[in-house]
Amino acid sequence: MLIAVGVASYSFSKKYMARTQNPDGALSDTVAFSCGVTLSSLKALDVVAADEEAVFVILPGGSEEASRNALRQIDAVVRLLSDQGKKVAAFTLEKHREGYDHLVKQFSVKSFPCVVVAGRGCGSVAVSGQITETKLLAALVQASMPPSSCATPCVPSGSK
Repeated sequence: MLIAVGVASYSFSKKYMARTQNPDGALSDTVAFSCGVTLSSLKALDVVAADEEAVFVILPGGSEEASRNALRQIDAVVRLLSDQGKKVAAFTLEKHREGYDHLVKQFSVKSFPCVVVAGRGCGSVAVSGQITETKLLAALVQASMPPSSCATPCVPSGSK
């Protein structure tokens, strides 16, 4: 199990740091970021993200532009949190994978892409529609609140 986590973490970091090159060899501003590991199922998240303080799971879909924007926003948040010493990771759960439909129903997702943000606290919060750094960070704050401070479950309320 430890090897699987190590391989997934290495794969995530290698993909995370990959950047696209222009024909002249210069690095572009666009990060070639595919949200780390593509999960084989929602259950696989327990293994690959066991030690993470925050996890972002993207449910792909929608327009190509919206997907690119969501990836840029997730990339910015993951970099910000990593620079602060937080253990964070981002993953993709494709539509045909086990658990995808469950998350869509659980969070009443109406638009894609959607990002499910999980912290060590109340639970998870979904962000869809216009995905921004601010919304992702607010969702993480909500998902990271101690369970005792959650009057109601921290689920669909963030999917705005």
